[in-house]
Amino acid sequence: MVNLKATVRVKTKIGLYPVYIRFTKGNQVSYVKTSWVVNEQGLDKKKNITDSFVFHQTSILMDSYYKQLNQIDTSKWTTTEIVKY
Repeated sequence: MVNLKATVRVKTKIGLYPVYIRFTKGNQVSYVKTSWVVNEQGLDKKKNITDSFVFHQTSILMDSYYKQLNQIDTSKWTTTEIVKY
């Protein structure tokens, strides 16, 4: 089973954090960059997204990913193959 989470990685030069969807399966991790960004106020101390708009939009995106992935058997796929799909 694949787990999805909206996350940030590195702060850009202008002080914003691009938002990624992290795909985790076992010990494999892959990222898909989204079009959203957050600033320091949109994150908590552990860098979890707290911005309500970005949180809502990424939840909708992750829901659509889960719906697509539930239609096929991905048990033998790597996270890279899942992201390509």
